[in-house]
This record gives sequence, C-alpha cells and structure tokens, in this order.
Amino acid sequence: MLDIDAILADGHIDESEVDAIRAEIYADGIIDLDEAQDLFTLADEADSYCDAFATLFIEAITTAVLSDEETPGVVDADEAEFLNAMIMGDGEVSDLERRLLANIRAQATSVHESLMTV
Repeated sequence: MLDIDAILADGHIDESEVDAIRAEIYADGIIDLDEAQDLFTLADEADSYCDAFATLFIEAITTAVLSDEETPGVVDADEAEFLNAMIMGDGEVSDLERRLLANIRAQATSVHESLMTV
C-alpha cells in the first residue's frame, strides 16, 4: 500500500518517489483499481510532479483498466464509471487526465459510451 502522505510531504513527486511507487504497484504483477485510485489521489493532491510520474500514471492506469481478466482490452461499464468518478471527482479534467483518456481510447478495442462523454 502506498504511503500517500509520505510521498506528498514536500508537495512534489520526484523520480526517486516514482521508482518507489512503481515498485509498490507492480509488486504483485497486477495493477488493480485501488492502486489506480492511489495514483489519481497523488496526481490530484501533488503541487507538482516529474515527467516520470506522468508517464507512470498513464501507463499504470491504462494497464489496470485494459488488462483485467473479465474484459481485456475493453473499457466496460464498471471501469468507465470508475474513470468518470476519478476524473470528474474534483470537477475538472486535467491535462494529465486528458492524456490518460487519449491513451486508453487509442489502446482499447472498445470503450463504454459513458466514458466517451468525458
């Protein structure tokens, strides 16, 4: 489990913290939606972050959504609901979240219609 408070203590997510985040979320070989939620929290609450964090955010959340066993390659209704809640939770879509959505849409074989409205 990520120690979000410790990572955000100085307000900035640097490369050494990205290395620790990556090691933690990939430790079991599976990125689940709880870990994806932690990444959204870090992105929303950090004052700033390095490019490596943005890359990890996009890659890891895309993997979490598109590599599940039930609907591989597809953003199903539950995943779309999760993404909509995470992205719209603070009332705005950030540049990083737009990049995430573009990446998911580019890699998915199908995207639930509710996600297409974000």
